[in-house]
Amino acid sequence: MVSLSKSTKLGELLDAYPFLVDFLPSISPKYQRLKNSVLRRTMSSRATLERIAEMGEMSVEDLIAAIQAEVAKQTGDPKEARKEALKGILRDLHEGVDLEILRQRFAELVKDVSASEIAEIEQSLIDEGLPEEEVKRLCDVHVDVFRHSLDEQEVPRPPDGHPVHTLMVENRASENIMAEIEAIIGEPSTLGGHMGELGALVERLGEIEKHYLRKETQPSPRLEAKGMSGPSQVMWAIHDDIRAVLKKANAQIKEG
Repeated sequence: MVSLSKSTKLGELLDAYPFLVDFLPSISPKYQRLKNSVLRRTMSSRATLERIAEMGEMSVEDLIAAIQAEVAKQTGDPKEARKEALKGILRDLHEGVDLEILRQRFAELVKDVSASEIAEIEQSLIDEGLPEEEVKRLCDVHVDVFRHSLDEQEVPRPPDGHPVHTLMVENRASENIMAEIEAIIGEPSTLGGHMGELGALVERLGEIEKHYLRKETQPSPRLEAKGMSGPSQVMWAIHDDIRAVLKKANAQIKEG
């Protein structure tokens, strides 16, 4: 399937889905011109969906959404269409499309999709060779889209001693340490007098390594046993990013 983004070429799209020649005029009369084979051939190699959207006097987001829906309807494979839509979002992330627009596209894409299917789609992208860094970027959009709805839901309460409960307690402890660090660095004029305290806090925060090892050795193997290596790959990459930040912070504090 063709990955849909603002830079997708018209010719690439119509080669894959010829039925769109008849579909496009149904969403904008401006596209009636595309039924002219000479004009269509002229535009095919040059016109992107961004340009086609302008031609139809509609947003590229609305155009992509309409095409995705029609492709899913015609091909009978909505999951595959959603996967290609995620690829399009990633491509547009690369090209600097406004993050708010991409959030809206992602929210529209997943509004009727279960969390497990989203995970399956993201896993399939990884299996196809999507770089880890790209998965991290997609997850940032994913989390941002769901943050509001998650904030409105009741926080799960696993029993004391459960591995998930332990991880949650450790997260809250890390947040408290970060709040203390932010309070110190938020006052640059007095920062010099608190370097010792700051160093001690960063050292305490470094104990998050135990938390990371717990995550990497408890839930991750179980996910991977079910064929879901993607969450672990992203988690490890984020852990490594934070480890690097902590190492740099420690070095800077020691240098004064």
